[in-house]
Amino acid sequence: MIQHIINLIKGLFTPKKEIDPHEELYLHTPEPEIPVHVEEKPEHCGSHLRYRKSCPDCIAIVGEK
Repeated sequence: MIQHIINLIKGLFTPKKEIDPHEELYLHTPEPEIPVHVEEKPEHCGSHLRYRKSCPDCIAIVGEK
């Protein structure tokens, strides 16, 4: 508890670190302007809520042997 209070007080008096604009370009990639559609592979068939290893339809969709 005391360490939490000490860290809180230290946080009030330490200056915040500013990121250089050039460094920000390399560290944080911006989101693309055009949305990218990613087709998600289904995890199981539509007859139940989760994957079942005994269901032949689930096995066929996932592609397991």
